[in-house]
Amino acid sequence: MTAPGAATGQALLVFTSGGARMAIDAARVREVAALPPITVVPQAAACLVGVARFRSQVLPVVSAARLVDGRDAPARQALLLGGERPCALAIDKVIGLVTGGEDRAPDFEALLAEAFPVGERSAGIKAAAGTPAAAPNAADFRDDEALLLVLEVGRQHFALPLDQIEEVCLPADDVAALPQAIGAALGTMAYRGGLLPLLSLAGLLAMDAPLAENARVVVARIGGTRVGLVVDRLRHVLRTPKARIDPVPVALVRGEAEAVVQAICRPPEGGRLVSVLDAGHLLPEDVTARLRAVMTAPERADATVPDKAEAQGQTFLSFRAGAHRLAVPAVAVDAVARAPRAISAIPEAPSWLRGVANLRGEAVPVIDLAERLDRAAEAGDRQRLIVASHGGSRAAFLVEEIYGMVRLSAQAAATAVPTGGRANETFEGFAALEDAPGDGPEDSPEDSPEDSTAGMALLVSPFALIDAAARDLLAAATRKAGAA
Repeated sequence: MTAPGAATGQALLVFTSGGARMAIDAARVREVAALPPITVVPQAAACLVGVARFRSQVLPVVSAARLVDGRDAPARQALLLGGERPCALAIDKVIGLVTGGEDRAPDFEALLAEAFPVGERSAGIKAAAGTPAAAPNAADFRDDEALLLVLEVGRQHFALPLDQIEEVCLPADDVAALPQAIGAALGTMAYRGGLLPLLSLAGLLAMDAPLAENARVVVARIGGTRVGLVVDRLRHVLRTPKARIDPVPVALVRGEAEAVVQAICRPPEGGRLVSVLDAGHLLPEDVTARLRAVMTAPERADATVPDKAEAQGQTFLSFRAGAHRLAVPAVAVDAVARAPRAISAIPEAPSWLRGVANLRGEAVPVIDLAERLDRAAEAGDRQRLIVASHGGSRAAFLVEEIYGMVRLSAQAAATAVPTGGRANETFEGFAALEDAPGDGPEDSPEDSPEDSTAGMALLVSPFALIDAAARDLLAAATRKAGAA
């Protein structure tokens, strides 16, 4: 397929891809750029290498060799194309400009139109903006429910309301002393271009508990100041009716720890009682004022002034499935549980349906999310189940690792990016992440531009995943019945 008018004398940009010379109308090329790290998108069109950030814009990266000849080829540069379907065309190298000539000039516009029809839904900003595609509807999340992040400190369980948490990350390797520190202060660490004061939650609760080796930092705001609360570990996200959260009896409020505990939650599925905290009551007002004064010095102002778009963002649960970093809206998650040792297999089920697990007395189907995307999950002690409900159905998604919570502003998500294939149905968008130390897979390739994570997360809706799984199971049953 040759571009119309390729030999009529217009300027052509000549390049090589897969050892072959090709040409494209130079007027379509906005820029020639080095190929940045690429986030792989499973289930996408065959010609799509992935998505990548070019300055502030996220574009689909299309292999010229795959698009034209259906074969793989290494790429080092990208032609940034404008027009109706903006994309980055991955090539080997640019040769130069010619007028006319005998170079092969494929009709890239027609090839892209075939691979990425304009009418198809593009994965984009919907998820971070909180539209129905990303957030649960009224039937899935009600006003009389609360979402709590359950934490462990000194082998005891505490919880913070999810809407008080901005992010969960690992502590930095370098922690500096905090001037005029309070007793629970551990120091400060670099965070999002500023400094983040770190406070031991055990210290704030007057608990004599050493700092855990694999501690986590829960980022919240106390008195308008962004603060990192250091906890031993994360347990799970708890969705509970507000009627099961009771105030602490006055007779039990005796010491400092009891004073900051605002309520007691009786989990709806039984189990250990959870002490519910309130970030605004963790510090006395005078200490909060002193901390604010310390952190609002000119050189630390960016650590305390909230970004308006960020404050209006949405909280996501970030995790890994196979080689992919993903994130789901936290309000869409019923619970996060440790993967059970025993999962009962379902005869003749597809490979991605691992079986049924007993979760607190309920039989819940387990979907191997990595297998569902492109490859089987890797066994390990970090495997977890993300449990979600939709339309009367409940499912648990097996993932390799939970990274924690992250709050994403609308600006953190990409604008609509066509991916082709089933990816447009599976993913709601792509969000740029500021990597915390050690928060990504250790086996991510560093010497290749084709990186499965590359500083971005694929945004998914568990509701869409449940619907797609149900459709595929129904289709498989229909095919089996027809063959009988």
